[in-house]
Amino acid sequence: MRIQVVKLSMDVAYSRWKQTVFPSARKSNIQLVSVPAYLQRRDSGRSSPPPFLHEFSAVFPEAGGREEQTVKPWWKQPLGDLPAVSRWALYGYCYQDSNDIPDTLTAITELGSPLEMIQLLQTSWEDRFRICLSLVRLLHYLAHSPLGSVTLLDFRPRQFVIVDGELKVTDLDDASIEESSCTSNSDCFMEFPARNFTLPCSVEGRCQNMNEKRNLYNAYRFFFTYLLPHSAPPSLRPLLDKIVNATGELHWGIDETAAQLERVLNLYKSGEYLQNTTRILKSEYRRLPEAFIPDENYRCWPSYHHKGCLLSVFDVNEAMEICDSYSQCKAFVLTNQTTWTGRQLVFFKAASNHIMPDPDKITYVKVTD
Repeated sequence: MRIQVVKLSMDVAYSRWKQTVFPSARKSNIQLVSVPAYLQRRDSGRSSPPPFLHEFSAVFPEAGGREEQTVKPWWKQPLGDLPAVSRWALYGYCYQDSNDIPDTLTAITELGSPLEMIQLLQTSWEDRFRICLSLVRLLHYLAHSPLGSVTLLDFRPRQFVIVDGELKVTDLDDASIEESSCTSNSDCFMEFPARNFTLPCSVEGRCQNMNEKRNLYNAYRFFFTYLLPHSAPPSLRPLLDKIVNATGELHWGIDETAAQLERVLNLYKSGEYLQNTTRILKSEYRRLPEAFIPDENYRCWPSYHHKGCLLSVFDVNEAMEICDSYSQCKAFVLTNQTTWTGRQLVFFKAASNHIMPDPDKITYVKVTD
């Protein structure tokens, strides 16, 4: 488990607590500091924790804390309803107040990688789809959270990190549960750089689903439009285009968007997306069990390997179809590795001149073109 430690002054921690509980409170900045992933015992000059520290734990229910006159690190597994794929886990915190470290709250979180969109565009469609799916699951939770519908006011890629292939939100300073009040539809105006929307005003005098729709359109303009359609399996592209268009026009809410992305996942994992395609093989292949081709690589895009053509397949027939589609492909090797969806990773090869024994792999060599 990789972790990082966030150290906050109590003034900043209190500001963050106010910002989370009371959205109208002044925004505070949180500084991330790289320090050793352990805390030494220190004597505290305070006989009891600040009164808001228990509320801080309540705002982040997945965290646990214990405050004593002698401060010790305290760990607890994440709790709460927020799906693990979307939660940037807060494993624990320690409050310290001494001559060496005055009035400081130290939070221990899991360590994520910064989101680099250019790098994401070079990854496989399967990994890019995983990013979008984890984002939609997060937005679905925020739309139905116990506090009400939560909107991320500062919705940008840099507010997210990637942990084990999943997208997780890190910065909740600019989150709000306040739905805009209105007297007519014209009061429910949402402005974005590329286009604007006017939402209906409810009989209760609130703009209907404004928080949810703001999150969803930001997901479309920052993530979906770049990551979802490109290099997707051809039979899935009509459904993916429908999802992108529906979110770009805000025709769907988060419930329908989440349901459609889960449908894509099920089609992809089960291999059902291949049933509507014509599977006619152009070549015949000879099966060589316990065999591997160490070299003879060629590059393809997108690939899981930067020096070769390593792709995921549902079954051997799909691997044969892929090999048929590349003129330079003369063989392929089934590995014992799988992706997050359970699909098998396959190396596609430009020749089969040098075959070596390997008990964990199976090689297929093209014998006719």
